[in-house]
Amino acid sequence: MDLEVSKPNSALKLDKISPERRGTFRSDIRVAVKLTVDEQQLNAFSRNISKGGILIESPQELPVGKDVFVEFTLPQTNLPMQLKGMVMWVNTMKSIQNSTPVSGAGIKFNWKYLAA
Repeated sequence: MDLEVSKPNSALKLDKISPERRGTFRSDIRVAVKLTVDEQQLNAFSRNISKGGILIESPQELPVGKDVFVEFTLPQTNLPMQLKGMVMWVNTMKSIQNSTPVSGAGIKFNWKYLAA
């Protein structure tokens, strides 16, 4: 499945960005993300997105190993993404927006269980 994001004068394919040591390609895309964890909804922002997962900035630390439901819309499209995933790691990082400390979380998508 190729995810495509329209950009002026070009098309950005998430599987053709830059090589990663993790075996997937990531694109620096900042969009609003809605997370559902144990029926609790959290608002967050993406830092980067790939076919394999998403790096998010969250106001609250997420538990490693926890299943999450991730919702976002790719920029310049009306393509809503609704995916299940798992929190693989967490780390404190500086917010891109205002440099304050936030919780960062790497979420791996589970393409086997796409949301309906």
